[in-house]
Amino acid sequence: MKKSDILSIISIILSAITCVMCIVTLSVVLGREPGAVVSGDTQQSDGDHTDNLPVGQEGETVMDVIVLPPENGTDWHFEFPLHNDGDETLTLTELRIYDYPDGLSGTAANEFILDANRLREVNAPMTLAPGEDVCWDDWHPVADYFTARTYSFFFRTDSGVQKIITYPFEVSHEGAVNSIDYTNDDGRDLFTLRYDAEYQVEAAPGVYWVPVRDLGSSDYTNAQICSMLGQSPEQKQEQIDTLYEAMQLYQIGNFFSSDDNIRIGENGMNWEHHKPGFDAVRTNNGCCATSANWLNYILRDDYDEVGFVATSQRDGNGHIFNYIRQDGWYYIIDMTHYRTDWIATAVESGDMDDYYNSDFIAGNIHKVRDIQDYVNYVQAEYGDPPGLMFMYTASDCMAMDSLREQHGVTIVYEDAKDIDLITIFDDPADNLTVTEVQPPVNRPDWSEQGSFDFG
Repeated sequence: MKKSDILSIISIILSAITCVMCIVTLSVVLGREPGAVVSGDTQQSDGDHTDNLPVGQEGETVMDVIVLPPENGTDWHFEFPLHNDGDETLTLTELRIYDYPDGLSGTAANEFILDANRLREVNAPMTLAPGEDVCWDDWHPVADYFTARTYSFFFRTDSGVQKIITYPFEVSHEGAVNSIDYTNDDGRDLFTLRYDAEYQVEAAPGVYWVPVRDLGSSDYTNAQICSMLGQSPEQKQEQIDTLYEAMQLYQIGNFFSSDDNIRIGENGMNWEHHKPGFDAVRTNNGCCATSANWLNYILRDDYDEVGFVATSQRDGNGHIFNYIRQDGWYYIIDMTHYRTDWIATAVESGDMDDYYNSDFIAGNIHKVRDIQDYVNYVQAEYGDPPGLMFMYTASDCMAMDSLREQHGVTIVYEDAKDIDLITIFDDPADNLTVTEVQPPVNRPDWSEQGSFDFG
């Protein structure tokens, strides 16, 4: 892959070069939404260069702040050499990435967490021997939703002592060029999408990796899609008829991540409400549920069936994405992996080397005749597979909550009369259960959120 291709996407592959100083490119290789995007208080740092880093814990080293200009006017290149100057081996247990919209003295708006299981799945170097050096790096397209970022590497020594190394960056926009100009782009390729791609590769028994175009072609060039950006959600829904066209709209419009779920307490539940599809298209940002609602809205009535796949981890966290049923096939699509601020998909080459150098399950389009084949693939390949998996069709994702009790965790869904919540996996050996209760009456007023200005 050319460097220009790498610069256009965020940290695709975790790879290590075997040498004394090994270079590791960060990846967001996750089987669910990368961490919980949160807003909240941060802890006081022991360093004297910032007052509000999400660190300051015992055993932590905070490096000097680096001011980072764009490379080639398009991307920030984060670099952080790690050195073990102790007498014990360090084992990497977690990596946390924090984004700050108002500088390091402000409050973190986004938190991305890669735990040990996620890092191990993609062969990350998990240990640092005494005296060993490892240099990590990460690329991110120039964006306007954060002005500072920190990377915190959590290690544990052989004797059980936690050590944290944090790298704070202030990102500069000086010299940045405008985002990609599609106004004269008569092509249809985008980032990792290849319009002429034709392949069907069996990735697991009954599970086939296919390109986006397997679900239909596009009537529009990238320039024509670009001209639609300022239209209303209803107009976009009317004109977009295939998954490929939807992907063009999603990526050319630069749909971006935000923590937009709203919690409302009612009847003993702290209901998590998700932004509806209409408002997802209108505001052009959101979490995994918002991305799923976005696609569900845009492609409504364009295929035999468009719905949701919801998963729950044993700690109560979860993820949701889409499926499309067409001509007897289920197509599994996770739109979060196609965001231009967080792409973790393979180039549509049909080459399994490209496939495995991506977040290969969640980060690519798969089709199956039997949804259980996809479930089996997830359960076999994820280091920390979900304990519950569901599918359902609805106008939007259902409100939900998770109750952490002494005996385990209960996932709570609203019992909507016209929605059939189908359990496609439930591990009988764990303490994760599901129940449906009376739906909440109080709902957020999403119209209060402003529409995105596409310019």
